[in-house]
Amino acid sequence: MNDAIFSDGMSDDHPRMRGFNYECFPRKPEAHDCRLAAAKGGNMARSSKTTAKKKKLPEALIFVVSIVLVLAIVFGSIAIYRAHWRNATVVTVGEHEVSTVEFNYFLNNVVSDLVNSYGSYLSIIGLDPSVRLTEQNVPNTDKNAEPQTWAAYLADSAKTMAVNYYTVCDEAAKNGYELTQEQLDTIESQISTISTYAKLYSVSADTYIENMFGKGCDVDSYRDFLKLSYTYSDYISSLEYTDQEIADRYAKDPAEFDYVAYQLYTSAASSFAGKNDDGTTAEITDENRASAKAAAEEMMEKFEGENVVDYTEQSKSSITSTVCEEAAEWLFSDSVKADDLKMFESGDNYYVVKFVSRTDNDYKTVDYLQIYIKNDSTDDSSDSSSTDETKQTSAEKVAALKEALEKDSTEENFKKLVSTYSDSSTSAYTQATHKSIANQEVYEWLFNGNPSEGDYKVFETSAGTYAVLFQGYDKTCKDILVSNMLTNEWFEALTKDVAYDYNAGNAMHSHLDYALNSVYNLNRNSSIS
Repeated sequence: MNDAIFSDGMSDDHPRMRGFNYECFPRKPEAHDCRLAAAKGGNMARSSKTTAKKKKLPEALIFVVSIVLVLAIVFGSIAIYRAHWRNATVVTVGEHEVSTVEFNYFLNNVVSDLVNSYGSYLSIIGLDPSVRLTEQNVPNTDKNAEPQTWAAYLADSAKTMAVNYYTVCDEAAKNGYELTQEQLDTIESQISTISTYAKLYSVSADTYIENMFGKGCDVDSYRDFLKLSYTYSDYISSLEYTDQEIADRYAKDPAEFDYVAYQLYTSAASSFAGKNDDGTTAEITDENRASAKAAAEEMMEKFEGENVVDYTEQSKSSITSTVCEEAAEWLFSDSVKADDLKMFESGDNYYVVKFVSRTDNDYKTVDYLQIYIKNDSTDDSSDSSSTDETKQTSAEKVAALKEALEKDSTEENFKKLVSTYSDSSTSAYTQATHKSIANQEVYEWLFNGNPSEGDYKVFETSAGTYAVLFQGYDKTCKDILVSNMLTNEWFEALTKDVAYDYNAGNAMHSHLDYALNSVYNLNRNSSIS
């Protein structure tokens, strides 16, 4: 690890992976029991021995005492300074003053989202974890835009999250929303888990949290943040809409929620251009464009071949990104009919599009549990702690799972079996749609097999084995899509004109470099990325 990437005296050891060697807060001086003797005229009584003769202190001792006093003043000033910025306000939202300590939690969330999205491929977005965030800029295609460092970008993102959280939570409080006892118990369970990990490293829970999130963070502040986070997400999830509200919003613009199936042929001018000596594509000429157009026109006459790609259940926005806006508008127009063809030009590419069908997504989604066991041939993981004698083969795991399910296939037991057998971290699926189920056999059984609640089935494929427990049907996909849109519109209206004060300088006191690298290396070491 490069020490240069850490700020504020942070160690280069990851707190969650190694020991805790970070700088500690200055301890408060111990209280001493000082007894003052009775004195006349406000003077302390002296014994005859002390008043008999004043002893001169050695010069060396005077020097040492002076040095100690100077150091006490210096380190005391540093302690006061650090205490100041830790408690300094970064963002003010209404009556809420977010300190640098609390800001570290928001920053950690922002960084975690970024790292979980890109993992070891942060370089794709122009981010180098080995370089300080204050010394590298966010890539920007707009040459006229003001340069922004990654430090400023991440801090601004954390600021936005803080503003959104408090705005939504204030709205929740105004409407009498409170966390349930079950949710509060879940929070305490998370605190308890941290305490357990802290004991493994022989440190307190406060120290463990401080080393995870930054100086000054502790159990109490972490609990408060968890309550805030739960309230934010759960209140948004609790928003419900009437059938009439959903119907009215859908009727306003059905194309926002419908999907279409279509076929696509792409004729790129670059495919007709030659290659340079270094292997790169040569500059595209008008002749290349003409050739591409001719190929597309020929395809209009006979729409077939291996270069024709099938697309199912695509949204309007997705088609706009994949093809072009004009193609999306045509596919969602009321006049288009099955097997209609049309050619579109975008840049140096020509597209031939064939309309297949359109759906309003008015079908029931499903809730189900799944256990997935990878076949040995597809399992590329290495477990150095296992031996050939002790490691259970996939076939043995499948056989054991089948036997366990035959004895007890209840939902409660199925959930227990997930932790024992599943090679996938995700096992519970709610409101699953057609698009969300990749395996065709599983899809057909859940949506077309008419299973009853509590039924299960085992599917053995070339890649692995799926054990699926059907829990029941849920809301329609259409209702979910419209409800999500209504929630997004509610959120945008609520947060659009929120007044807040932001101190970017105080935000920079948060451990930006440390947050990035701790999360990045945690994911890398745990093979998440």
